Amino acid sequence: DLTPGLLAWAIRRLERLRDYGREPVALHTGIAVELWRLLQEPSIGFRARRQCVTALCGKLRGLRKQFAAARGMRPYEGAHAQAVSIADLPEPLAGLRALLSWRTVQDLLLGSLEGNSHRGAPAEPPSNAEHFAESLATLVNEIRHWTAAAEAEEVVASLAQWLDPSQRSVVLLSRLMLMALPTEASARFIEDGRIFEWWELLPRGANPRFSLMWIALPARAAKVRWASGNPRPPDLILPSGRLSAVMDIVAGSMCLPVDDGKSASLDIWADDCQWAFLGGTLYRLVAKFIVYSLEPIPSGQSFPVDSLWATLELLCRRLTPCMIHTGAWTWHVRTFLYELIRCYYVRACRERFTTPGCRAHASFHLTPAC
Repeated sequence: DLTPGLLAWAIRRLERLRDYGREPVALHTGIAVELWRLLQEPSIGFRARRQCVTALCGKLRGLRKQFAAARGMRPYEGAHAQAVSIADLPEPLAGLRALLSWRTVQDLLLGSLEGNSHRGAPAEPPSNAEHFAESLATLVNEIRHWTAAAEAEEVVASLAQWLDPSQRSVVLLSRLMLMALPTEASARFIEDGRIFEWWELLPRGANPRFSLMWIALPARAAKVRWASGNPRPPDLILPSGRLSAVMDIVAGSMCLPVDDGKSASLDIWADDCQWAFLGGTLYRLVAKFIVYSLEPIPSGQSFPVDSLWATLELLCRRLTPCMIHTGAWTWHVRTFLYELIRCYYVRACRERFTTPGCRAHASFHLTPAC
């Protein structure tokens, strides 16, 4: 008998409970469990369930940030002790982690998008079902942090069968698979070459977002290797041949006026519902891959030829003329540089922290600790 108005009022009240350090953790986990149950209840409607999803995302993110150390950082000790990772969370957070399932969110998301695909622009404004799908896409990305690495193969098996390049939905389902894959399992798909098979499902340039979004796996793998605490290996995440192709894709996505002048073809594989999966800029992932792949270089020494510093220098040379004149590339260049600087700042600051300290090995540190 829960009415939408009463549910909205209750969620607004719940949003005020954000002090995870003072309030009992069982209170927050209980709220998350109840929100998880409500979003699966179709009788309350898409609008109310969307509010539940938004509140659940905020609650899960708050619990993760409060009780698990950030990737690459040592956990806090004392009154506000943290677990080393999500996998080491104690009860009742461990029970909450066992309850959350990417399969449930995947079924809800695909069900809400079913029948909402149109050629060209949608005939009507987005419905409540499509807004519900948009919020579920955010939840998929959050549950990725709570999913065990052992479940990565199940995620791939459930979605890889639908990656048909003859269907327009290949972009959406590929993005869904990327969002659901656990971060710790990213390296295995690079090592066995499956990422390159997925990357080549569509012709290069057919859909710029599809060409660029697969860099998420190398970006996650680079950060996991940086945060592992092991010495830095001599090789890069991607082979040199693949790295050159990826940087060409990045430059092509920026619409830089330095190529043969051919523009990318229309997104014939795109759905009008792609905003539910592809929101936000993908240059953040490009910057993350580049920054966490950089190796420390002694001051005054030139960049090694086969290093990512040299590759980044070549890319920046192509960006320099585009900073003078305005054009279609202006937004792309500025956004990429912003994300690159922001990501470098985050890495440098974490490596300099002394309390609680950075887990990255000293061979990764770009600058000395404070």
